Amino acid sequence: MWVQFQLAGREYRYREGVKFFDANSVHADLVPLRIVPAYTLAVDPKSVIEIPSGKHEPVEVLLRVHSYSTAAAAVSLGLDVPQGWSVSDAEEVKFDGIGDRYAKLKVIPPGRLMEGNVTIGAYAKRGEEKFTTSMESLPSMPTLLWEEPARCVVHSFDVEIPKNLRVGYITAESEPVPDALKCWAFK
Repeated sequence: MWVQFQLAGREYRYREGVKFFDANSVHADLVPLRIVPAYTLAVDPKSVIEIPSGKHEPVEVLLRVHSYSTAAAAVSLGLDVPQGWSVSDAEEVKFDGIGDRYAKLKVIPPGRLMEGNVTIGAYAKRGEEKFTTSMESLPSMPTLLWEEPARCVVHSFDVEIPKNLRVGYITAESEPVPDALKCWAFK
């Protein structure tokens, strides 16, 4: 936290860390205090694979918006897509205070898809304020939050899939690879 003050006619800025002591009967943690936005988003899936020469199906994107605000409000949930892509209309959800709401939106790739990566950004709008952050608890330390942009990345590359291909994969904990394999292995 930055503190600005004057002393003997001169301006000073000083940075001081603020900590929160979280304790119960099982553990005690001293963690940095965080100021979070009023609304955060979670996007599923986080990535999709498309084959440029293949048939392009609409991609369903599930949005979970979490309200940290105690005030009642209406929030518009939507997706920002690149030029040439189409997306269903934004959905409005209402909050009575802290909690979660969900929306499922469809993204349609252009007819001619180029190789490369495309980012689809998720947002929650309350009036003129636009929230685009994803915040999740770290599994190893639930009192800390991981912050990143709320988005889905579409990876487009040409690949030839042999007929009757069977894909096997042994997953590790919290690894996103199986979802990516599932997206293109059976098209």
